[in-house]
Amino acid sequence: MPARNETKPHTRLEDWVMIVLGTVAAFTPWLVAETPARPIALATFAIGTMIALVGLIELIRLLRIEEILHLALGAFLVAAPWLFGYPGTELATWHHVIGAVTMLLALVELWQDWSLTDDGMETGRH
Repeated sequence: MPARNETKPHTRLEDWVMIVLGTVAAFTPWLVAETPARPIALATFAIGTMIALVGLIELIRLLRIEEILHLALGAFLVAAPWLFGYPGTELATWHHVIGAVTMLLALVELWQDWSLTDDGMETGRH
């Protein structure tokens, strides 16, 4: 049984889930809303694309900053309905769920990777 501080880095599956979450988030304005407002659509597309790209980068190179970025991007997606004035809509619900799942998965990945040294982050590939 590994010691408490000898955890393994998170798996590739978690990175692929982030890529899917980001892709879904990017296109929710067009999938859920009939005619999304331009600022909402652009912001959501940008945030979703960044979530997916950070997940893709994480497949290539394992760094802690990626989990922190996912945490921040998920929080922004949760807050977006209030920032852009569409709370209580179906689109807001989608953004709350996707943002919360992104944040939860980022916290799990951060916890899994926390005890790795910088060398372990380099060699501890998925």
